[in-house]
Amino acid sequence: MNEMKRRKWLHIAAAGALFTMSLPLTLWSPTIANAVDPVVPTTDKHILSGPQVDELANTNLTWYTYNLKPISDFGTPYYGDDSDSSSYIRDPARLNTETEGKMIYAASVDIKDVQVTTHAYVKAKLDSVRFEYSLNGTTFSTISTDKVTRHYVGRHVKDWQKFSYHISSIPSGARYFKIIIDGGSQATTSNTAISKVVINKAVAPVQIAPSNEIFDGTSVSASLTSPTVGSTISYRILPNETYTTYSTPLVIDKPVLIEAKAEAQGLEPSLPRTFRLVPRSSLKVDKFGQSYATSFPTDTFPKKVANEADLLADATSDKSYYSDTNLPKPQNRDQYGGKSGSKDEYGLTDRGFFSVQHINGNPENPVVLTTPEGNVFFSLGVNGLSRVDTFTEVYKNGEDLAFKLGLEDLPKPWEIPGASAYKYDSLNQINNFSFYSWNEYRKFKQTDGTYTVGGDEDFYKRAVDRIQRWGFNSSGGWGLGYAANNKLPYTSMLDLLNYNIAGTKINNLKVFDIYALDKTIAGEEAGPIAEKALTDRIAAAVDPRQYNKDYDPTKDADKLLDKYLIGYFIGNEYKYNEFFKGVSLLTPTAGQPVYLKKAFVKHVKDKYEEAVTDPNTTPLSEFKKNWNLSGNTSITSFDQLVSISFARPDNAATLADIGGFYEEYLDKFYGTVSRIFRTYDSNHLLLGDRWLTTVINHQHASLPSSEHPFAARHALATAQGKYMDVISLNYYTNTLDEEEIKILNEINNKSGNKPILISEFSFSTTQYGFTTKIPSAPTTDTQTTRRDRYIDYVNTAAGLGYVVGAHWFSYLDQPLTSRANDSESYSVGLLNVADRPYKTFLEGVTKTNHDIYNVLKATKTQ
Repeated sequence: MNEMKRRKWLHIAAAGALFTMSLPLTLWSPTIANAVDPVVPTTDKHILSGPQVDELANTNLTWYTYNLKPISDFGTPYYGDDSDSSSYIRDPARLNTETEGKMIYAASVDIKDVQVTTHAYVKAKLDSVRFEYSLNGTTFSTISTDKVTRHYVGRHVKDWQKFSYHISSIPSGARYFKIIIDGGSQATTSNTAISKVVINKAVAPVQIAPSNEIFDGTSVSASLTSPTVGSTISYRILPNETYTTYSTPLVIDKPVLIEAKAEAQGLEPSLPRTFRLVPRSSLKVDKFGQSYATSFPTDTFPKKVANEADLLADATSDKSYYSDTNLPKPQNRDQYGGKSGSKDEYGLTDRGFFSVQHINGNPENPVVLTTPEGNVFFSLGVNGLSRVDTFTEVYKNGEDLAFKLGLEDLPKPWEIPGASAYKYDSLNQINNFSFYSWNEYRKFKQTDGTYTVGGDEDFYKRAVDRIQRWGFNSSGGWGLGYAANNKLPYTSMLDLLNYNIAGTKINNLKVFDIYALDKTIAGEEAGPIAEKALTDRIAAAVDPRQYNKDYDPTKDADKLLDKYLIGYFIGNEYKYNEFFKGVSLLTPTAGQPVYLKKAFVKHVKDKYEEAVTDPNTTPLSEFKKNWNLSGNTSITSFDQLVSISFARPDNAATLADIGGFYEEYLDKFYGTVSRIFRTYDSNHLLLGDRWLTTVINHQHASLPSSEHPFAARHALATAQGKYMDVISLNYYTNTLDEEEIKILNEINNKSGNKPILISEFSFSTTQYGFTTKIPSAPTTDTQTTRRDRYIDYVNTAAGLGYVVGAHWFSYLDQPLTSRANDSESYSVGLLNVADRPYKTFLEGVTKTNHDIYNVLKATKTQ
């Protein structure tokens, strides 16, 4: 983080009277640490004669300052954009030569207590703050931590948090007080600023009893006190803004945050201190992200993490588990995970990139994916090689959700520097948190507190090594961008809906409005603009070296020539099952033209004008009759329908109308995307758009799908068969039995025998406190049943002769409290929130994956 870009702040409190007198430099003792100070000019320093409040507008009230600079010297705003005040940080220009910054106060009276206010940058390891005292200015002694009360003050603002240190019971006779800010030898920034110092003039912070945050029973009586005699305490239950004077113990019977402060006449008030009290009965999630009340099975791993020592022990035991001796990687594989030697064995060719081929070049033989070397490749993929789905929302619009979620504990950002466990919103306030990342931090941190787990690249490298040992050979959707660097075949996403091209996104229907590119529908000007925008985005995505202006060859891969890239999905789970009911309900708005509706009206207008020849009726009348609109006499033209929302009656005539338009739409959409894509990338495959399971199973209420051509999958398979290389399905079902295989056969047949990639499948469990399952069928869900289903599902798919891969969802469990971007909360991971593998389940996964080329129909062992 660039020092010049940091946001700093200073809280200003009312100043007390300041009394100073000069102290000749001849009294300065060179035996004080770091006495030689090239930074501080050789001028008289000051000794204080009584209680003091130093707002640190300058250092005139200090006796000695070393290696500290006012933050205002760097031209940056303070916390809260308060540019009229100052605070002091270690000199950023001397980080490589000086680890400490020091500020010493001297007084002609005993220094009995001190209050120091600091502000710290919370996204990095905080500088340590410690204190020393001296009787004579020559020999300094450390003040033990039990004499220091440290607490944070309020919520952090932007990247900075306010802290209060109150030092009491300083030994009698102390006349010198030293504040030391130590960044350590590895510091690259100055993270802590001294903002205010109060000597012999501050009320001691409020204390609470009992001090335990979590209490048993239905309520607890909480007492608030301050060691300062004669002080008055006030408090508020957050988020209330009004303080109440404390008089009697507070009876707490629900989770609360209490903010309390103490005041006394003639003294600086204590800074507000926050206390958390939570009834144990309200807790749902423990400090490791596990179910608080649920007992884990005792006969299978993973066991429940009880303490941080368990995580540290895991870091050691993992080395044995993920070893070549215990968990070797599959044998007889080429560098891409294909079957070694199968190119020559099965009459295949090496085309330099992943490709689709038939065994011995015969269309009657099974179809397979082949590696760039020409070997048979069955894509055993893992979705979600990322921490993204482990984040849960803990703040919303400034509201702390911890109590609603029943969280036992959350660390403060400054307690886990570098862990990436928190995410921030557009205002730079915390909104999301990952227990998984916090557990990683605790698992891999060293005894000195440094964090060694690394960032996304290290996470990905570790994940790749693990999944390859379990026999997986590729990354599915939602992975990080480090696959090629780790020699792992992967898929990529052309996320068309999120390209935000004008007119292509419809709020009430999740499909891509391809008619935004059609000048006959969108207009002579808007249509070509949208087509150019889509073309530019696809070109930049597939050939960034040539078409992406932000391409950096030192950081970015040349995807066009990437041999580890299998191909591209062009979206995820479009809701084609809603197309038949949703299109007629659409109406254009100022920000959403809905060209799809205009195209539908044109389609039915052309259809009815051609079909209706009876002189006793009109095309519009026939349409209105079929669509139950005859009673609406205000509709006098087809064009009016564009702006009218009307429901589709469930009958054969309307189904034929919308079904015919559905076919037109699909052909136009996939044909356009294919044309643009293949203009810029002829090396990689188009993998379809990961059909939603409800689309796969879709049928109309009026007629069984077997009797009518307009089940969503029928026209979809036909269109994708024309333009896609592979059809991808997110097929969540407990088994691939007769009915499921019938559907897969149907899709394969209607597509012209295009290969199918099962881009997502999974079997979750409620064993560990989860309350929802996927698939949702009410069946047993132990790790043993998950194992057996995996074996059956993958082996069945591989034996069909046209399925070329199966991608598990997902690498990690989702949070018990739901992932941040939606309400999903499934135990679908290969590992749980504590980074512990589901070993019983994975025994079956590993055996199945390692044996895949013995069961794949194209290469099955006879």
